[in-house]
Amino acid sequence: MPLTKVCETLSPETQLTRFQPEKRSCAVKITPAHDPSDFAVAKRHSLPILQVIDEKGNIAPDHGIFSGLPRFAGRDAVVASLQAAHLMREKRGHRMVVPVCSRSKDVVEHLVRPQWFLKCAEMARQAVEDVREGRLRLEPGRFERVWFDWLENVRDWCISRQLWWGHRIPVYSCRPRASAAPPVWIAADSPSAALQKAAARLSAPDIEVTQDADVLDTWFSSALLPFSAWPPQQVPRNCEFSSPAGGCYPLDVMVTGHDILFFWVARMAMLGRRLTGRLPFHQVLLHGIVCDAQGRKMSKSLGNVVTPEDVIDGSTLEAEKEEKYEMDQIYENDEMDQKDQKDQKDEKDENDQKDEKDQKAQKDEKDEKD
Repeated sequence: MPLTKVCETLSPETQLTRFQPEKRSCAVKITPAHDPSDFAVAKRHSLPILQVIDEKGNIAPDHGIFSGLPRFAGRDAVVASLQAAHLMREKRGHRMVVPVCSRSKDVVEHLVRPQWFLKCAEMARQAVEDVREGRLRLEPGRFERVWFDWLENVRDWCISRQLWWGHRIPVYSCRPRASAAPPVWIAADSPSAALQKAAARLSAPDIEVTQDADVLDTWFSSALLPFSAWPPQQVPRNCEFSSPAGGCYPLDVMVTGHDILFFWVARMAMLGRRLTGRLPFHQVLLHGIVCDAQGRKMSKSLGNVVTPEDVIDGSTLEAEKEEKYEMDQIYENDEMDQKDQKDQKDEKDENDQKDEKDQKAQKDEKDEKD
């Protein structure tokens, strides 16, 4: 879509919120398929969702000479094409918010993909009432405000993840093999159960059944914990959950850290209420979080945790100091590598700008002579 068309489509209010005059920009970039903010703008203004980068990090098909190029090579190729066509006036560096993977340190590219969502408005309203009316007690009580802030502004919950590990979503795509019609999605606990339901719904003799490849969000899987203690005699009608004999639902007290009050506790409360009509517990005790000397929460990714083997087998102060020194060296080297890469990029950008100015000066001098 031409940029001018995008600008004409946006309302004045949106132009004011998306344009950044302090950066001397007379236009706004819109990439709805690769930026959450742009996606929201596109939905509000019915703009098409054009995918530029594919799942392998290459320029998507139907983009002319750039199709198939790796994303960073594609960027350089676009710049080179603009320069060759004398459409690029200058290039300046500016600060950006770029998502980076905490493990690989690679730049994350947002992609639009179909997802499974769980409606939360009614469940959240019930969870708020349960706390306000004392059916669910949060201790210390000051965390009630956190509970209300989260649940009174809740959004639908995206429960699907495109990962290799996790609980695979029990939903199946079903369609007659000889039909080109779109598939019907069936929720079932096995392929055979899905086939049985699909046969009754589609009235076809030969049905292809394929389970969705996505897995459940970690917090959805975690929210199933109270149901693991569900006694068979109390399983609600038409519910496919089961549990070992001698289980007990609801539980009594839930003890956990205050940092996952919404991510875990609220989700357990919402699902328990929805599926059974009862809360999974009646009291929540929220404890503090062990932090390191810099006040950071202990994290495997940060490397500021105590090794479980050392807790079990014991360790010496010298060994702990040595391990900490080694971890500090690893992270220091990572930071130095990132700084070196940034310095190299800044130097390259500076040289490019100098070359552009020299070329412009030569062109202006040539024009004056002509």
